Amino acid sequence: MLGGTAIRIYLVSALVLLTFGGSWLFEKMLEPPAVVLPSWSFNELPRQLGDWYGEDTKLDPKITATLGAEVVVDRIYRDDLGRVISLHTAFFTERIIDGIYHTPVACYHANGWELVENVPERLKVSDTLTIPVRLLTWKREGERIVVVYWYQLGEHFLFNRWDLGMKVRWSLFGRSHWPPLIKVMLQLPATELVEAKVAILKFAELVAKWQYQPQHLTEEGYLFNKHS
Repeated sequence: MLGGTAIRIYLVSALVLLTFGGSWLFEKMLEPPAVVLPSWSFNELPRQLGDWYGEDTKLDPKITATLGAEVVVDRIYRDDLGRVISLHTAFFTERIIDGIYHTPVACYHANGWELVENVPERLKVSDTLTIPVRLLTWKREGERIVVVYWYQLGEHFLFNRWDLGMKVRWSLFGRSHWPPLIKVMLQLPATELVEAKVAILKFAELVAKWQYQPQHLTEEGYLFNKHS
């Protein structure tokens, strides 16, 4: 016959197993049944945006592989003032449930940049819509740059690996598929810091307005697959 201590041990063990088993099952329930790419791509982004003229470029294949992205589009945009904006976009369909690991903050830190400023901003897409983004200022060995970025999953905007919490997952629960995780990141050298911030935010607004054009949206206004 089991003693009181042994019974308590068995009960605690069973409770632990039930707790972890329930958590695992709950996590599995909130995983996407499928991730479907949208009917549009950043390859279709105009080569001319305002006063900026773009050309395609390629990341190092080793970098692309570590990103784990399904679709990557990179461009360099230049204007008549000699300024150069780097545009990096990606669609992620794999391991979305794990959140964002290769954030700009982590990647720039890993490459020796020192973060000077990280502030929230909003881009005006239309008279009725603004979207949140992050504006970063970095310095390294006398060089200074500004970076704007945002990640989007459906109607949700994410900026770090912890933003994909239960609330976001639960809001997507029950849908036949999830949209991809969309990443947009811009970089501009900042000789004159205030001027560079204004320029990169204006350019980011042009990108966002294209991204949010009506044919890219579902009836709910989300960047889902238009034909789903």
